[in-house]
Amino acid sequence: MELFYWVSFLAWNLLLLAVITAMAARCKSKFWKRFWPGLATVLQGLSAIVFVFGGTHFLKQKLQPQSFFWYSLLFMTGYLAGAVVILKIGSQGSGSDKPAAAAWPRLKLTAAFAVLLAMNLGCLEIAQLNAMNDLLVTRTTATAELMNLMPPKVPDHLNARLVYEEAFERFPSRKDLPEWFHDVPTSDFDPTHPGVVDFLEQHRDVLSLAIRAAGMPAYCPEINSMNYVEWRMVNFGMYRNLARLMCLDAVLQANTGNFTGAGETLAAIRNMSIHLDKAPFLVSFAISNVIDEIRVKSLAYILSNTSNPMEGFTAFPIKTRPINLQRVASALRLETLGQLQGFTIIAAANKIRMLPSEEGTEPRQPTGRTKFWRAFFMQSDLRAARDIIAGNLNREFKSYADLEASLEKIQQAYESGQMGIFTSISTISYSGFVVRAKYRDAYEGLADLALGAAAYKNTTGHYPEAADDLVPQYIEKIPMDPFDGQALKINLTDDGIDLHTAEPEAFDIPGLKNRGAIHFRIEKKDLY
Repeated sequence: MELFYWVSFLAWNLLLLAVITAMAARCKSKFWKRFWPGLATVLQGLSAIVFVFGGTHFLKQKLQPQSFFWYSLLFMTGYLAGAVVILKIGSQGSGSDKPAAAAWPRLKLTAAFAVLLAMNLGCLEIAQLNAMNDLLVTRTTATAELMNLMPPKVPDHLNARLVYEEAFERFPSRKDLPEWFHDVPTSDFDPTHPGVVDFLEQHRDVLSLAIRAAGMPAYCPEINSMNYVEWRMVNFGMYRNLARLMCLDAVLQANTGNFTGAGETLAAIRNMSIHLDKAPFLVSFAISNVIDEIRVKSLAYILSNTSNPMEGFTAFPIKTRPINLQRVASALRLETLGQLQGFTIIAAANKIRMLPSEEGTEPRQPTGRTKFWRAFFMQSDLRAARDIIAGNLNREFKSYADLEASLEKIQQAYESGQMGIFTSISTISYSGFVVRAKYRDAYEGLADLALGAAAYKNTTGHYPEAADDLVPQYIEKIPMDPFDGQALKINLTDDGIDLHTAEPEAFDIPGLKNRGAIHFRIEKKDLY
């Protein structure tokens, strides 16, 4: 179909030049006899050159379809050769000193031109209708898989998301928050700051809502599973602020000796992070990691700055937590299926209605996708989005290595030129989310190990010399170090104990800093 279209397109252009040459030959002035065919040749030749330059860009940037370059090169070569022949034959004189083109049957040339134009438009329409059918089939399949993976709908009175959003409405905006609040729970945070207790009391209603929401078993994000373009992003800043507020409460309760209450509040922070894992966004998974990191740092502060914090804090032995592989894999599956569905919606629209940037503003109307793009370029993007990206990630993974191998295949496909125009600019590196999952494994494992070590010290009067001393009384199994596959490490220090991971392998991922080995130190005023 593509070859036929380009051949008929070439013939159409040459016939147009022939019609113009025949009509110009009837002009009385020699200037106009030469001007109109020359102008048509220049304009059509420039168009052919533009096609070739576009095709060259496809080759240089390793974009699909690279056949576009060869078709455009053949079109330009064929057009220039045909134009030379038409102009040469048409300009030859006759006995009446008129150019030969004056005798050409203009009506027949025009009729042939019209027939070829209709054929071109018909081919284009058939090709883009086939593309629309492929889009419909792909969208239907992606939507069915998305609906199967989405969290089940729950009644509003059981949905924790609505309670969180009520807490958001009552919480101050970022500009109205005190400066010290942004230090929670880093080592710069001072819980004795005179404004801490007052701030917590002023927002006790927000805290109660956050803890109530975290205690609800169901969390259903507001998502239209039929249209990825209309998915709402999770409010990262507000969830993080709620976690900081609960951190304040846990620290202050621990300082007053209410370790049971502190443990319940830390558990609420963890439940909130688990809720966010259910929102089918990769960014939600990243936010969930940040919130759980706040919980771990809060725990580190409590263990380092209170005496005998184990009473009523947690149950022993601590159960082994599953690693975050399936969570990040599920987020990747949902995200890539959503992107595939979104691509089919965008590609099928003549004008794409984007979400408004602010509430109450009119949606933007960027340039629509043309039939030509659907017919000849979209298939490359669709294959890349469906077969390379979603195809490699829409499955179960047995290990991080298995997941990383699939991500490497996507990266190799990107570097080797298997992407189309759209997918080449919209494909992101997913490797950073795997690294974040490993960091979360490390923080969760170290937190559980620290609780076991603190309980061991309460019983024996000293910290364990080896992690195995905690099994099975304090912890069911020593958590695995995600960076080397071995057990997490314990080192005794002069002031306490240092629990840590191995050094992770070096990586170069934009927006993600290599923190080195993760440490959880139980030492007075020396957390990180």
